[in-house]
Amino acid sequence: MSYQKRVNYHAKFEPDGNYILHGTGQYDIYNQFDAYDRYRQALSKTPPLMSIAFIGLYNDIRYDIFAKLISTNVNSYASNSFILPQIGIEFCKGELAGSNYEKEVAEGKRDREIRLLMLAMKTIDRPIFMRPGYGFNGEWNGYDPVDYRLAFRRIKTIIDEVKCDNVSLVWSYNPAAIDKDYMKYYPGDDCVDWWGIDIFQTPEESAPYTYTFLADAEAHHKPVMLGEATAFRYGATLEGWQKWFVAFFNYIKDHPVIKAACYINWDWTKYAKWSGWGDCRIESNQDLTKLYRNEIKDPVWLNDTDRELIKKLLKYE
Repeated sequence: MSYQKRVNYHAKFEPDGNYILHGTGQYDIYNQFDAYDRYRQALSKTPPLMSIAFIGLYNDIRYDIFAKLISTNVNSYASNSFILPQIGIEFCKGELAGSNYEKEVAEGKRDREIRLLMLAMKTIDRPIFMRPGYGFNGEWNGYDPVDYRLAFRRIKTIIDEVKCDNVSLVWSYNPAAIDKDYMKYYPGDDCVDWWGIDIFQTPEESAPYTYTFLADAEAHHKPVMLGEATAFRYGATLEGWQKWFVAFFNYIKDHPVIKAACYINWDWTKYAKWSGWGDCRIESNQDLTKLYRNEIKDPVWLNDTDRELIKKLLKYE
């Protein structure tokens, strides 16, 4: 199966032409960018362009230090490299019940934190994709649809106020959640650059709950980013290749509106909360690594191999 030709909606930092942004991660406070680095080493000829990280809106976070960590990492590779941060902004603390604070964001009570975060992002000279309140419909987050919409718009307002022109906003849906009525969470075309989907279940399980979403994205002329995806329950095994990865890539091939995809290269077994998800690190299985490399070498994938080409395709000056 080949990749269908990609759409072009000329959204902010959407790659011009027949390309899909290739990404991985994720950043961890203890191991920092180790997951990205190991994945990059395994795919040295087709290095990932996007690097996943997460942040919250709290008064004890030094956003300047967070920005320096990212800058140090993205600038640590070859001079021709141009890695793009992809950052999820949580509206709840580690999915703890009752910790959600989207209402405070909506009411302007976390403006200081948003402003400091965006001022810090301005210091990183490259496009940045940000996913405010990712998984907005997830019952584990508990977001109120009205407050969520207002919170998203509040972030956009402050981005404009501080002229943080290098940030593109992604509205990120999770099809595994009970609530599938995603449009009640929609902040509006005027403040959303990309639509997004997170895929953890097998694509066959998730896909039926995304078809309408993808069609609506096309109707709104918004490219779609798979902001988080991991071989949930199977891990980086040959069985996982057959039951998860093949379907994952076929899903991308079938839907030309998808113009970015980020794989979470993570050993979930080390964490009690997610131990049943498996070791999903591509580099942990040499046979799977070969299969994965063969897929990513398709020219539709935009990799971190040509700084000037990337800047041109994303219209970043």
